[in-house]
Amino acid sequence: MKGIFKKILVDFIALLGAFILFLLIRFFTLPRLDPTYVYNGHEYYYIIGKFETSRNQSSVAREKAVARFYDAIIYTIKDDPDEFYLSPKVILAHLPYNLLGRRDMMQPPTEENVDHIDINVSKGDEPSWKTMDLSTQHALLEAYSKSTIDPTEYELINMFPTVDKWQAKTDYEIFDVRIWFKKPNDLYYNLLIIKIGNEYGLLLEDGETLIEFDGSLLGL
Repeated sequence: MKGIFKKILVDFIALLGAFILFLLIRFFTLPRLDPTYVYNGHEYYYIIGKFETSRNQSSVAREKAVARFYDAIIYTIKDDPDEFYLSPKVILAHLPYNLLGRRDMMQPPTEENVDHIDINVSKGDEPSWKTMDLSTQHALLEAYSKSTIDPTEYELINMFPTVDKWQAKTDYEIFDVRIWFKKPNDLYYNLLIIKIGNEYGLLLEDGETLIEFDGSLLGL
């Protein structure tokens, strides 16, 4: 009995060792994505800051391993013909890896690349998203097009400190805005609308500049 148990244990250890060796060989033979962030001739970067996606990184369906990134293996994603997304995965998730997106497709919102715009009209903790009608969407994008700020300088800035700063002001109301892109259709861009008295302004990427916006169209 002891001999059988010992044989099973040895076989298990051998299989485990072979599996670990396979993972190590695959990891170290993959091309590095860092520090260039380039795959298939396209530059990638984390989807953070002004850009976010509705895709869940933890449940995303991966296609194939294509690169390594520090201690992560980078995968393409199933049903992603443009290879917009790349998904980092580590065995021990000790670092906050996010999805990566193609920089050439992560552009500021325009009439041509926007599918629809949602605004959070909730007054409480739970968000309540309302889709703007086409005339309101057009007015907001027209206001945004008047910006003289280079959005690429601020696109990686976290929105939370900006929201906290404006919420600390009195007589101000803040509305989160998600500007959804046509392609990929699960990518959106974060901005804020600030209501001061009866006046509305679209808050630009620097967190300071307001562009006047006809808020009466929102019906709030």
